[in-house]
Amino acid sequence: MPPPSDPPGRDDLQDRIIGLGERSQRRSWYPELQEKQREIGRREALFRGLFDGSPQFLGILDPAGTVLEANPTALAFIAAEAAAMRGRSFWDTPWWSEPGQAARLRDWVARAAAGEPVRAQVPHRGRDGRHIDLDFSLTPCRDEAGVVRFLIAEGHDISARLELERQAIATRDLAGRLAAATDLDLALGACTEVATQLAGTGVGSAHRIEHDHRVTLTAERGMAPALCEALALLPPAGAGEAFRGGALWLDDLAAAGSGPAGALAALVGGAAPALRSLGVVPVGDGQRPLAALLVASTRPDAFPPGVRDALAAVAALAGGALARIAAEQGRRQLEVQLRQVQKMEAVGQLAGGIAHDFNNMLGAIMGSADLLAQRTADDPAARELVSMVVEATERAADLTRQLLAFARNRTADPRPTDLHRAITDAVALLRRSIDPSIRVHLDLAATGAVVLADPARLQSAVLNLGLNARDAMPAGGEFVIATGELELDAGQCAASPFPLRPGRHLVVTVTDTGVGMGKAVLDRVFEPFFTTKPQGRGTGLGLAMVYGTVKDLHGAITVASSPGAGTSFRILLPASATAADTAPPVEAAAHGHGCVLVIEDEPVVRTMAECMLASLGYRVLLAADGREGIDLYTANRWSVDAVLLDLVMPRMNGRETFLALRRLDPLLPMVLTSGFSRDLVVDELRALGRCGFVAKPYRTVELGRAIATAMAERRRPPPA
Repeated sequence: MPPPSDPPGRDDLQDRIIGLGERSQRRSWYPELQEKQREIGRREALFRGLFDGSPQFLGILDPAGTVLEANPTALAFIAAEAAAMRGRSFWDTPWWSEPGQAARLRDWVARAAAGEPVRAQVPHRGRDGRHIDLDFSLTPCRDEAGVVRFLIAEGHDISARLELERQAIATRDLAGRLAAATDLDLALGACTEVATQLAGTGVGSAHRIEHDHRVTLTAERGMAPALCEALALLPPAGAGEAFRGGALWLDDLAAAGSGPAGALAALVGGAAPALRSLGVVPVGDGQRPLAALLVASTRPDAFPPGVRDALAAVAALAGGALARIAAEQGRRQLEVQLRQVQKMEAVGQLAGGIAHDFNNMLGAIMGSADLLAQRTADDPAARELVSMVVEATERAADLTRQLLAFARNRTADPRPTDLHRAITDAVALLRRSIDPSIRVHLDLAATGAVVLADPARLQSAVLNLGLNARDAMPAGGEFVIATGELELDAGQCAASPFPLRPGRHLVVTVTDTGVGMGKAVLDRVFEPFFTTKPQGRGTGLGLAMVYGTVKDLHGAITVASSPGAGTSFRILLPASATAADTAPPVEAAAHGHGCVLVIEDEPVVRTMAECMLASLGYRVLLAADGREGIDLYTANRWSVDAVLLDLVMPRMNGRETFLALRRLDPLLPMVLTSGFSRDLVVDELRALGRCGFVAKPYRTVELGRAIATAMAERRRPPPA
């Protein structure tokens, strides 16, 4: 057995006690320490997951602005590796692409390091050149002592949200501008401005699509002159087809292919080679395309879905505005036309009244000249003087006939007339008075071109239009008369200020390439006595006569013109189903015999009629008004062979007198005469038969022919 050891000393015992305590302490805290280490690991993993998985740009900086960490989203944004960014000053990294940003960022880092949070909206230029807006912030992180140990940099792309806000503001402002717009071209100009802003390209244009599918450049922004010229001359076929279809997006002009898209791409690329992509957005009213908006960019794939939707919204606003403006313009045009028709109606009544009185005076002059010519047949000097009087009177009578035509008073019988024959006859006369430098072209394409009209008045209307065209082309040009056909329904007729009736109509278009007219002249072009020609070159009655003739035929006439762009008249005439009358007029002998009752309120005209008829071999009875005429006929009814009846008289007018005579003798031959005869009155009376018409002023031969024709079928013989 070993010998017992010495008992421990005081110091050794103390060391043992202390060591035992330390071991005991280590054993009791060890599990807690391990748990805390595990918690730290879990929190670090959670932080790393949030940091790496965040869709926002996250970075950790030290207070001096040195990059410590950056998450994958931030690194992918600039296509960089984390190792390449760590240790670099934040303002020297690719996250900051705009000039002048480094100085601002140093200031922000200094403020954040001092404990002040920083937030700002900053721009960035992407690798593809696209502008990006970022919402950026710097947040200071402190330790337990309140000291800023590092900074958290955070950012996210807010470009899409800002773009939606910009689009909403732009379209709202555009809607307000379009609501106040009254001009189609100005409205399209506003749409072009907003479309190029929304597309972010600054290059665009607007194009009106006419009814004949022609495409007209209306507005442009940022386009090269060569491209403007090319688009202004866009052909109706080929490239123009792209403007009349649905939305067209060409992300790369060089790969546009064939067809309308390829033709348009070639046209744009040839005029502006720097442009790489193109968009065409149609503008319509739900029934037909009214216009198209074009936007272009120097970048390929420049029109993402958001931009396309925004441009579609602009096109929808434009379509509604254009439809409204077109309707308002149409209404205003109809109001102007209605006022013009009312004014012309009033002036026509005045002109007709003047012509009536003037014709009575001319009748006396012409009748006297005719009688003098008979009595001075053997005196050459007297015959020359008489012929001068006759010529001057006929010229004056021609003026009154134009006035009567304007006043819608008929001076001859309407009958089925070949419109093409009237046009060719008028052009044959016109060719003798126009310069060879004016080319005349006829395009008479209408079928069954027959109208119920007076051939002479119809020919005169065409001749007047031709003479006006001649005077508008002093340096030469082209004069075209074309015909076509058009079927009008009740709605179209009701919308017109002219007395149109539903059915088939013939369209006559008279066009010249002359000097054209401005709006001030266009507003008065059909007014009688209005002319822009030098003194002595025109009476101002030619177009007024045309207007009266067309309206008399229940037709319509419109005119389009602008200075330097020529003039185009468009005439609608109701087509007749009856074949054209080709029979020659009845040629009756000038002299006759029998008794003619003349009922005329104007003394000098009454006397002239008596002298003319007496010179032709007739016995004449005279009455100063309708009442006297009825009494005179009643007293001499078995000896009166015909009646010459003025339609415009006091006490008892011509219509009343005519009907009273018809009641006395339904077969009595009568010849109506007037310097101011309404169409319906003449039509009504002539429909009763044995009724001719001679317009004042008339010559002896005309009066004799009318009386002889009316008496060709004499009334029945008196009873035994």
